[in-house]
Amino acid sequence: MKKLLSILFVSFLLLCPIKIEASNVSIVDEANILSNDEEYELEQYYKQIAEQYDIDIVAYITDIPTDNIDLQAADYFESLGYSNGFIFEINMANSEYDIVILGEEQYLAEYIEEGMDYVYDSLSNGDFYGACRDFAYFVDEAHISHDYNENQQNDPQYNPQIEPQKASPLSLLGISAGTGGVISLIATLIMYKQLKTEGKKFDASNYVKSTNFNLFRQGDIFLYRNVNRRRRPRIEKNNNHFHGGGSFTSGHSSSGHSFSGGGGRKF
Repeated sequence: MKKLLSILFVSFLLLCPIKIEASNVSIVDEANILSNDEEYELEQYYKQIAEQYDIDIVAYITDIPTDNIDLQAADYFESLGYSNGFIFEINMANSEYDIVILGEEQYLAEYIEEGMDYVYDSLSNGDFYGACRDFAYFVDEAHISHDYNENQQNDPQYNPQIEPQKASPLSLLGISAGTGGVISLIATLIMYKQLKTEGKKFDASNYVKSTNFNLFRQGDIFLYRNVNRRRRPRIEKNNNHFHGGGSFTSGHSSSGHSFSGGGGRKF
């Protein structure tokens, strides 16, 4: 009887559908470049983007060399249990970076080249936190630009309404500080007018004892300096929408799923 119940129980487990949850990972820093605070800030921002567009977004920093960074990024994205979204890989061993899109989000593949340009400036300056932040900006802007360009094609007069901006906390703080400064100035002037106990003095001789106060001047001579300058290439960023139409590579991950990537680029 016990054997029969065991068989029935195992059969029940095999027939029941099992839902496999994704790992819910967005920042993977195997090279230990980012600080804990930087990882936390990026995770919060990536989570916001992921929830807004119902996708997965990952920044992967590794020191494992590869001959195909597109495939390496795609395989790692799927190893986390993800199937639809963006992954940004920084490969320290290759001094190379890449942006890869998998799943239904591949309709934005035409923006990959502009995304590669967008993060290059931070990478070339050694700002890896800034590059990961710029990647998230790119993902957000790619969706906005696609919707904007689609509406422009359907209606050349399309111009989204811009809501009036609310006063920022910094501006409110500035107003409060300015108001307090004016009140303090008025109060100080009132107290200044009341100070009539002492007349104006042109020197401080009455307060100085000749036996214990000596003034002297001392200086160091700066002989020369030598500065070496080297121009660093920069890509200017602007607030315009991405235009799309850029080049990208296509391939299949080790599990057979298609992806679109940037083909890798040195930094």
